[in-house]
Amino acid sequence: MRHNILCMMTLAMGAIATSCADEFDQSFSVSGMPENMAQYEYLKDYAPLREYVGQGSSFRLGAALAASDFNDGGVVYQLAASNFHEVVAGNAMKMASCVDSKTGAMSFSTVSSFVSNAAAAGLTVYGHTLAWHAQQPKEWLEGTLLADIPVPVDPDGMKREVVKEQTYTDGPFPFYPMGSEPPVIDGAIHFEPTGAWSQFFCCNATSLGKGSFGLILNIKSSKEGSIKLTCQNGWGGDAQNVTLTVPLVEGWSEPEIKIPEEIVGGNYDFILKPETFDAVLDLKQVTIVQYKSAGPATYFVDLIENGNCERSGSANFVVRKYQQSDVNATFTDGDGRDGSKGIRFEASAKAENEWDNQFFIYAPDVVLNSTDKIHFSMDVRADKPASIPTQAHAAPGGYKHYAFVGNVEFTTEWTTHKFTGLVTADGVSSIALNLNALADANTYYFDNIVWQVERESTSGGIPQTAEQKKDTLTYAMNRWIAGMMQACDGKVKAWDAVNEAIAGSDRDGDGWYDLQHASTANNDNGVSADFFWQDYLGDIDYVRTVISSARRNYKALGGEGELTLFINDYNLESTWDDNMKLKSLIHWVGLWECDTIRIDGLGTQMHISYNENEAAQKKQEECIVNMFRLMAETGKLVRVSELDMGYVDAAGNSVMTEDMTEQQHRNMADFYRFIVSKYFEIVPAAQQYGITQWCLTDAPADSGWRKGQPVGLWDLNYNRKHTYGGFAEGLKAGSK
Repeated sequence: MRHNILCMMTLAMGAIATSCADEFDQSFSVSGMPENMAQYEYLKDYAPLREYVGQGSSFRLGAALAASDFNDGGVVYQLAASNFHEVVAGNAMKMASCVDSKTGAMSFSTVSSFVSNAAAAGLTVYGHTLAWHAQQPKEWLEGTLLADIPVPVDPDGMKREVVKEQTYTDGPFPFYPMGSEPPVIDGAIHFEPTGAWSQFFCCNATSLGKGSFGLILNIKSSKEGSIKLTCQNGWGGDAQNVTLTVPLVEGWSEPEIKIPEEIVGGNYDFILKPETFDAVLDLKQVTIVQYKSAGPATYFVDLIENGNCERSGSANFVVRKYQQSDVNATFTDGDGRDGSKGIRFEASAKAENEWDNQFFIYAPDVVLNSTDKIHFSMDVRADKPASIPTQAHAAPGGYKHYAFVGNVEFTTEWTTHKFTGLVTADGVSSIALNLNALADANTYYFDNIVWQVERESTSGGIPQTAEQKKDTLTYAMNRWIAGMMQACDGKVKAWDAVNEAIAGSDRDGDGWYDLQHASTANNDNGVSADFFWQDYLGDIDYVRTVISSARRNYKALGGEGELTLFINDYNLESTWDDNMKLKSLIHWVGLWECDTIRIDGLGTQMHISYNENEAAQKKQEECIVNMFRLMAETGKLVRVSELDMGYVDAAGNSVMTEDMTEQQHRNMADFYRFIVSKYFEIVPAAQQYGITQWCLTDAPADSGWRKGQPVGLWDLNYNRKHTYGGFAEGLKAGSK
């Protein structure tokens, strides 16, 4: 017979004193209830959960809850303060909850109240989470911070093209005198008032075509005022003669004066006319500019990756040795500029042709044509000096043209080869270096290779470079963490520094699961709703940036001691791959840590379900044991960060709370006891940070998390369930 769990007790909600954390009603009244409900009476004999943690233990028993519910000071506050050591805000401390999605403005009022109220209740706060890809202010991060950079143009929407820059050499006046002949002193025409009407050449014999022009003067005046300037293309009646007004301030200025009518073309003189203005003038330079339509903005796009040779390898660099198959170049320590990693190519002596040994820079996903403008540069040296020609190829070996980015001059010292210009053929994807142009055997070294193509902007702006985006987001991450640390006032000493970074697959074939990225995440029509910081900061620097910023800002704000920082993830107890995600996380932690970066602990979420399929449940228990063993072997702190439990029947279907049987509830209690007791059994005491129960009560039918499922230790009326007893028994086992 199936029995639904009914309300076992009615809480006297009005009797709960919100000012006293120890007054949560833990009793159970079963009088008047059906006889079969008496089996819950044993639960009233359990003490609050925190009392089962051994005295003097550093183990933290945590409760996840809504910060707003806790701040209300009602039953959630009382339950947490009675049963737990620590509280975790389910959402309030995530970035999207504190940073406006449109403006980036930060507000931490809920966080500050939460931290303060927890301290008043004698509870610590565990921070969740500093960095994650979900629940981020994506519109601000991606749409504002990473937006294309507007192209600077003239206020009229024109761009300036310099036609002539007129400067002066110290000595006598350089032009034909017109009643005024000021000297040139310190590179400037020096004019002192004569008391009479004055004028003098400032630039002459300037050939201009038809178009819109202007002048920029670098001029100093001893007082504020204005003078005249005339531009003319002859002295007869048919000459174009335009007089302009030049505004002056006291001191140096660079006024720009646009010629108001179109220049008809010809040979122009420019005459400065102080007339009777009684100021001392120094004119250092006249720049004549032509205004042209700005046209579409252009920018350069990288065609290759890892040009600095710092990663293990790249398909963008191909080595072809005499009578050998092509292979990807490898990067070796000490062979790059300044002792970094670089590419070392040991070319044999010439046997037949100058292309017996070739080095290719290859962009396999790009095809360039002769209308494409490129920029190319690389650092090079060789054991013997050599002048090496370059060719344009399709794929390596697919010859297109005998010349490309110029001859590369190798010397025994590092030099930089640069080229900017048009592609020399159509259908080009490779740059080839014919290394046997020097017949001798020689060793060539390459580093810091850059190959870019010019593209027109479709947005009217220039996309930020990868370096600019990384710099911008590093600033944004630091700003966010600094604001959060300040809001917490040094009271939050442990954090999920990075949440859910590891993907569930190995796409690059290196034997480890990769990090999550927008390109591989679940998305809608190819667009992810999340914001993946690692897409811009890099797989390594992403975590290092968060860790270093957290420690630096915590210390700067006077936080006592050091932060305890965790990497938190889910499916670490995975049965389908024998804990491969956890093994991959441990691998990545080894890459993230360095002399200046320390990760203190690992968090396992454990959103699990009891499985009525006996084999599946046995496998699950084995993988949980293995998970705790692997985590313990790292020597780091181990935290069960988000423990909750559902129920799956023998057919593989989730069972809703309203359909749960008595035995199924008891099965869940036994599973809680197993998990908690195994944690204490396997994880050494010095590494036991704690366990946080993610759902205090069962999930309502309209919940956004595991809706309608029996995930709590209490029911929706805050009555203890069998799972409460199972959890308590696990804690009791750990305290022995």
